[in-house]
Amino acid sequence: MFFQALILSAALVASPPPSLGNLQLESAQSRVNANPSDAAAHYDLCRAFYDLEDWDAAITQCEQAVKHDPRATYEDMLGRVYGAKAEQSSWYQAVGYAKRTRAAFEAAVAADPKNVAARRDLADYYNEAPAMLGGGKDKALQQAAALDKISPSGAAYIRARVAETTGDKMKAEQLFKDSVKLSGADSAAALSELASFYRREQRYDDMQATIDRLAADPRPGVALYDGAAMLIRAGRNLPGAIKMLDRYIGFGGTDEEPIYRALYQLGLAYQKSGDNANAQAKWKKSTDIADFAPAKKALKDLVR
Repeated sequence: MFFQALILSAALVASPPPSLGNLQLESAQSRVNANPSDAAAHYDLCRAFYDLEDWDAAITQCEQAVKHDPRATYEDMLGRVYGAKAEQSSWYQAVGYAKRTRAAFEAAVAADPKNVAARRDLADYYNEAPAMLGGGKDKALQQAAALDKISPSGAAYIRARVAETTGDKMKAEQLFKDSVKLSGADSAAALSELASFYRREQRYDDMQATIDRLAADPRPGVALYDGAAMLIRAGRNLPGAIKMLDRYIGFGGTDEEPIYRALYQLGLAYQKSGDNANAQAKWKKSTDIADFAPAKKALKDLVR
């Protein structure tokens, strides 16, 4: 369960450069072939495989990136990949990947104590993992304290998550709202996190109202994708979700979520709306850009 929360959190904070699908995959592979010690090339290849949800290949490449250059960004990405792999593993294997996840996040923070994404990812791990795997609410709150001066919004987010998982939902809601206020002009990501809280609480009207706020932001970034994905998952305001994804795709997507993933979500929205023809068209476009397994499976299931 804690891995799922870990991945969700990771998706909402600033992420590394995007995978653009098959073209970037080929480009990164060519760079690795030309120079096997090129850490940046291994990292880009890791990102490409991560976006394609090929966890084993992503692990191999991120481990190579860290081997040649143990910088915070690479270590943090390696931790995310380990966490994603754990979600797909048996309990015994997941324990091993959990330990690797924690070690990678701790290494990322040690490499760059001012790296906000790494601090947040490590805090999410501490908050969600059992004590036997190195977790602890006190450890998570220590990360919040470390972010108080670096990222007050990030610190509020961590405290909100701790409050939520300890059952103090009223305090959690207020802290998520504090995170939005502390974000200032860059509040879209924090609004997305607040909407996620409402979704987990099944407060769907509040979730939708919060997503409407972030959709009104002239520069919402990946939060536009995240908001649309939440609406689709909840089966709420599908026409609105389609408009959000069309807008997201129209301005070229973001580093965090490549276009082919947005097209996959768009296909889901059309399918839930009963428009299988448009769903099929969007999934086909997704698979034309990248060898994305979820879109390929959706296409296969649709034509059965």
